[in-house]
Amino acid sequence: MNSRPNPHNRIEATISCQFVAALTDAIDEHSDVIEHGLRKFDLSSHDAATTRVSLRRYCEFFDWLAVELNRPYLGRELAMLGGPETLGAVSYMFLGSKDLEVALRNLGHYLLAVQEGSKLYLEIDGEYAFVDYRILDDRIIHRRQDSEYSIGYTWRLMQLFSKNTCQLTMVEFEHDRPAGSEGPIKRIFGAPVLFRR
Repeated sequence: MNSRPNPHNRIEATISCQFVAALTDAIDEHSDVIEHGLRKFDLSSHDAATTRVSLRRYCEFFDWLAVELNRPYLGRELAMLGGPETLGAVSYMFLGSKDLEVALRNLGHYLLAVQEGSKLYLEIDGEYAFVDYRILDDRIIHRRQDSEYSIGYTWRLMQLFSKNTCQLTMVEFEHDRPAGSEGPIKRIFGAPVLFRR
């Protein structure tokens, strides 16, 4: 008898529907494309207040939207527009923390409340702090927009918390360098951006 778990039988990670709602609300001028995508990725019949959906399907939908709308930096664009209401109580807890270290540790701890199968953690080494976000399920291969959104939104919360006094030294993404100019993403972060890290 084989006692090793089959990785294909793992329970699929989920994400709160509030992320689907935040994404579609931010680009509601493209309602025909949104409706088509929600049906295509089976995300159209969920109640944003109470339901979770497949993290894989959400990530696929996000990447698909960026291509369909010809907005390669859609994740970063939306991250900069998002306020604390995007994550609800988790964001308000972040902003109400006693210092930025506690805020980031709380965000990492409570991420599971809104998104499974992911990890955000803080490491401090001397004068540098490293914040790492990643999706843990390697079956989710379409994740670029989610990655740029999640890292960008965390940076947005850090800016709100610190009243724009934080500075980034470097930003690293696991995905390939996007085709064309990456000027927009460098301008948003105000720091060198490296890929395939």
